[in-house]
Amino acid sequence: MGYGELLRALEEEVRDQARVLRDGARAEGERLAAEGRRLAAGAREEALQRVAAEAAALREQSRVRARLAEERVLLVEQRRFLDEIRDEARARLASLSSPSLTCRLLDESLADDDGGPLLAVVDPGHARPCHQHLGARHAGAAPRVEVAEAPVARGGVELRVGDRLVVDDTLPSRLERAWPALEVELSPLLFGETDGEP
Repeated sequence: MGYGELLRALEEEVRDQARVLRDGARAEGERLAAEGRRLAAGAREEALQRVAAEAAALREQSRVRARLAEERVLLVEQRRFLDEIRDEARARLASLSSPSLTCRLLDESLADDDGGPLLAVVDPGHARPCHQHLGARHAGAAPRVEVAEAPVARGGVELRVGDRLVVDDTLPSRLERAWPALEVELSPLLFGETDGEP
C-alpha cells in the first residue's frame, strides 16, 4: 500500500470516527434537551401546583376572615338590639310603679330585717301608703323604719341601714339581676338558635 492510499484510508477512518462522534454528540444533545424539557415541565407543573395550593389557602383564609367579620357584625347588632330592649324595658318600669307594688316589695325587703333602724326609699307619693302598710303588717318594725321618697319614680323600694344600701328591690335593679337569664331566653326567640353568647 502506497503512501497516498494510506492517507486516504486514514482520512476515511477519521471521517468515519468524526461522523460517529457527531452522531453521538447529536444524540446526546437531543437526550439532554429532552431531559431538560422533562425537568422543566416537571418543575413548571410543581410550581403551578404550589401556586394553586397557595391560592386555595389564601381564598380559604379570605373566606374565614369574611365569615368572622360577618359574625362579628351580627353579634354587635344582636348585642345592640338586646341593649335597646333592656333600655326600653328599663324606661317603662317607672310606669309600673304603684303604692301596692311598693308595699309588696317592702314586705320582701323586710323578710331579712335584723331589728336595726332602717330607711326605706320609695317612689314619690308612696310614703304615706307605706307608713300605713308598715303599721298594719309590720307593727314591730314600723317605729324603726323611716320612709323617704326618691326624687323620681322607679318602682320598688331601697332599704338602707345608715348610708349602706342593704337591699335594692327597685324594678331597675331587679331587671339588671334578671337580665342575663332573660337574654339567654330572648336570644333564640329573636335571632333563632345560637351556639354561643348573644
